[in-house]
Amino acid sequence: MRKCPVLGCKFNKNPQYADSFQIKRHLQYNHDYREKQETAFSLGLINFIDERRSSTWLVDSLFDFSSVEKYN
Repeated sequence: MRKCPVLGCKFNKNPQYADSFQIKRHLQYNHDYREKQETAFSLGLINFIDERRSSTWLVDSLFDFSSVEKYN
């Protein structure tokens, strides 16, 4: 199960069955650079809100936060 880690995304409320390609594609094309940058800052991936990273780096880094583990 995975969810979108971007803050305020409608796909982060209910985890979906998705593979890595689907999640990375969603992050790349459904969110603008600023949304990814703000989320990376809030998760501690970058040190400053205006720190510049490539869009691909942000997608790959945010992907690690998309996994949802189910606890029984």
